[in-house]
Amino acid sequence: KPTHKKILIFAKDESHNIIKYFDKDEYDILDIRGHNINIYIVILTIFKFGFSNLIKNYSQCYVDTVQPNFLITFVDNNLNFYKIKSNGKYKLKKIAIQNAYRRDIHPDLFSKFDEVKKENLRADYILCFNKKVGKFYSELFDCVSLPIGSFKNNLFPKLNKELNFDGKKTFLFVSQFRPKGGFDTGLLRENDKNFFPKPLVEEHALYNKSDYNL
Repeated sequence: KPTHKKILIFAKDESHNIIKYFDKDEYDILDIRGHNINIYIVILTIFKFGFSNLIKNYSQCYVDTVQPNFLITFVDNNLNFYKIKSNGKYKLKKIAIQNAYRRDIHPDLFSKFDEVKKENLRADYILCFNKKVGKFYSELFDCVSLPIGSFKNNLFPKLNKELNFDGKKTFLFVSQFRPKGGFDTGLLRENDKNFFPKPLVEEHALYNKSDYNL
């Protein structure tokens, strides 16, 4: 049986980015992928809810058993997180951290905006990329959105020295390309037009008389 923890992480995905800020005895991780299943919670879930909506109800029973003060997740596009509520025996604050760009194109989070909004799902806080996307989160989940940029990008230390470009204008292009098979498929090639927009970048640099980095 899971014991009470101050902090419960919903889903193990990307949890390594945040658990390092907590003491080991103050947090627990709710695995929703089925890799680590708590038998006690499974039995409790089936007893209370049967076999319908098993993942959602398993998550709810786990949270009610741990009775955390904070429920935190990096899977901000998992609607089951927003469906979890306190059973009234404990006070719960739910915090979601935006993990990737969100669009209104299926099957992304905002693709069924009006339909999801009717479910009255909620969180307390969303740590999001910017104010614009924060407005979507606030309207959809009745929450306070806090624009912090990318949590993971913010983990990189700030450069303590200034870069010397000898007075030249320069810009940096960061690609968002991800091959379907992952980055270890050998598809990452400089001459791959799907990945490497080098001609466009070179043209832009030439027009603006500037250097560039990719």
